[in-house]
Amino acid sequence: MTEQYDIVIVGGGLVGASLAVALAKTDFRIALVEVAEVKQAQSFSYDERSSALGFGSRKILDSMGIWDEIKSSAEAIETVHISQKGHFGTARLTATEERLPALGYVMPNRVTGSALYTHMSSQSNLDILAPAKVEKVKTYEQVVTLIINQAGEKREINTRLLVAADGAGSLIRSQIGITTRQVDYHQHAVIANVTPGKPHQNQAYERFTADGPVALLPMTEGRCSLVWTQSPEAAVETMALSDEYFLQSLQRHFGYRLGFFQHVGKRQNYPLSLRQADQMTAQRSLLIGNAAHTIHPIAGQGFNLALRDVETLANLLQQTDDPGRAELLQSYEAQRRQDIAQVVRFTDGLLRLFANPSRPLAHIRGASLGLLGRSRFLKRRLARRGMGLLK
Repeated sequence: MTEQYDIVIVGGGLVGASLAVALAKTDFRIALVEVAEVKQAQSFSYDERSSALGFGSRKILDSMGIWDEIKSSAEAIETVHISQKGHFGTARLTATEERLPALGYVMPNRVTGSALYTHMSSQSNLDILAPAKVEKVKTYEQVVTLIINQAGEKREINTRLLVAADGAGSLIRSQIGITTRQVDYHQHAVIANVTPGKPHQNQAYERFTADGPVALLPMTEGRCSLVWTQSPEAAVETMALSDEYFLQSLQRHFGYRLGFFQHVGKRQNYPLSLRQADQMTAQRSLLIGNAAHTIHPIAGQGFNLALRDVETLANLLQQTDDPGRAELLQSYEAQRRQDIAQVVRFTDGLLRLFANPSRPLAHIRGASLGLLGRSRFLKRRLARRGMGLLK
């Protein structure tokens, strides 16, 4: 017997779960299909992964009823310090200048995921199908049919709207015939949590070096979240270093604004690229989050961009009785196109500007940072872009 749903979300990570919770008050019957078991996250770990949330993302989570439950675990970003290694010129963005409590927050993924899971568990209009894998997708004029494998049993379900939230390597995207464009940055990101010798004082750092940007974001427990961009070869060497030599190498690249680094946890390393779907919608189907756009982690815009996908889609779905109608899909793509294009230009352009090895350009960049640091208008534009308030 074929089960009938109004909306099926494939992918139960933070983005897919956020959409499910955002639709809690609708009358739609929803299924969330996730390949891994959906369960409460484990307790605190030094090595836990976090996401940077702009102030705009805080507002989205607040509208979903999530923020009050997770805010005690958030570490505020009150200042962002931007510099270029070996050259004069710095800029500092502050929440005080923006008349806000924070420019953003660093939130453990564990905490956000647990809050979303708690909401989903009590959501009367939601069925969680996990662990389950989508094996086949077939689109028709009125429905999309999915064949899923759950605990070794094949199930067939129909939905009026299929939402692909299954990440950068989205299998749903390929099954519904949406192609992508990809730019390999020939860079890897080394990710870890580190403890500095000095208190971070809720300040985030974006330091540009000849090898790539180094970002340090303030976390709870006196930690900082490190995103260190390197060439693929350098990243392999860095991953092989002992903790002692890793911290010494980081010290040389970042400097001593946070004193001597004391401790580093588990390291991870992954390649960086820009990937954009050629379109965000197909017949009764659409993409959100990394399935639609995967960007460089510079400036920490990825999850924030995905949450704006969720917000836009949820708002549109609350105004219709047919979630998969063509006009709604067209409206979703039209409303998201400009924001995504601007963030891609911002992150890609910033990366390429500071990756250029030209010495004259390096001096120009230093002078530009100095100008940025003195210009209230330019700082406000950059701050609002980072907070997700400039669309």
